[in-house]
Amino acid sequence: MTEYYGYRPDPPDRLEWVRRGVNLKPTAGSPEPHTLFTYDPLGRPVQRQRRYVQGGPLELLDLTWDGDDRLREARRGGSPIFIAGYNSSGLRTFKSDLWTGSHTYTWGLEGLLHDSDESTLIAPGIGEQKNGVPRYFHSDWLGSTRYQSDAASIDTGLR
Repeated sequence: MTEYYGYRPDPPDRLEWVRRGVNLKPTAGSPEPHTLFTYDPLGRPVQRQRRYVQGGPLELLDLTWDGDDRLREARRGGSPIFIAGYNSSGLRTFKSDLWTGSHTYTWGLEGLLHDSDESTLIAPGIGEQKNGVPRYFHSDWLGSTRYQSDAASIDTGLR
């Protein structure tokens, strides 16, 4: 079955709807499979309405944004499925979602240094392996090496 897409006429041409079989915008809550998007005055998506199969359950996803256009929360059926927090530089410092659980992030000059998810290994900058232990060099804003850390982002000093 053919899938049709409808875009808003105003720039930047945001996706407004998706429908299978008929090239017409679906109405909110209609029983046929469809997806509808709602945007706020700043152009950020604030709701997605989706029905996967004819007469199946209607899924509503509500999105909340902060004043700096960062996604703060996603709710499905009124229950939060994603929550995020950011620092004053706009970098995400934590998130919690249904798929991967909670994460806390530590940032450095090279980017992400640590993710509290134990299965993640971040390897910023240039590193070395000494006696089977990986170590990573960290630089300052001029590019000079300032310290060395292990895989847990713990300062191991310089050689």
